[in-house]
Amino acid sequence: MTLPDALESFETLVPTGRPLVVFLDFDGTLAPIVDRPEDARLAPGMGDVLARLVGRMPVALVSGRDLADLKGRTAIGDLVHAGSHGYAIEGSGLHHEVGAEFLPDLDRVEAALRASLDEGGGFQVERKRFAVAVHFRRAGPGGEAAAVRAVADALKDQPRLKATEGKMIREIRPVLDWHKGSAVRWLLDRWRAERRDAPFPVFIGDDVTDEDAIRALGQDGLGIMVGDVPFETQAKAKLDDVDAVRAFLERLAG
Repeated sequence: MTLPDALESFETLVPTGRPLVVFLDFDGTLAPIVDRPEDARLAPGMGDVLARLVGRMPVALVSGRDLADLKGRTAIGDLVHAGSHGYAIEGSGLHHEVGAEFLPDLDRVEAALRASLDEGGGFQVERKRFAVAVHFRRAGPGGEAAAVRAVADALKDQPRLKATEGKMIREIRPVLDWHKGSAVRWLLDRWRAERRDAPFPVFIGDDVTDEDAIRALGQDGLGIMVGDVPFETQAKAKLDDVDAVRAFLERLAG
């Protein structure tokens, strides 16, 4: 699918005279993808751009990362953080959380995965508050197949949990009708209620898990994908990489 470049088409994609609200993924959008998730950092200059943006309009990070982890990497003014794919939202006077009843189920799955996968052999089991992730970027040939098998085995007799997939990751989450798109809608409802003029929402992400958020914008919004897009997307434009994201946000910040 060929998408227009969001920088080249900025004037036609972003309306003038309307307030904006901005939603951003973290990994692959604000921070380059790295082998170990704990090593991820904001790209150079990105923190300054975010601070300027937050000073002008509502901005939320909507990430699969745990809320505490996300906040620790992006503690910027009134920035809103929606961690664990939106299960936990906090910032700028807002607070919302769903899914606490699933924590014991996730504890059991985490233990099963740690027992079955060789974390010294390139696999990494990451426990988040509302999810358990298996990273296999460093596992070599056969790593993905082994991760898929381990996740399937761990989910046996766990009807309240489900597996999802992303870039070099399999993740187990609650069977709950809540995702990045739900968090975006929750925030949009509140930000729209605060404003006389309906704000124009922008979402920038890089993975298939961001599609729910892009769909939540509806037709009156702008979804942007970063990098290669090997899946069907509802995005209206693309950006080549994290550096292009920074340049786009600089234009939004004015």
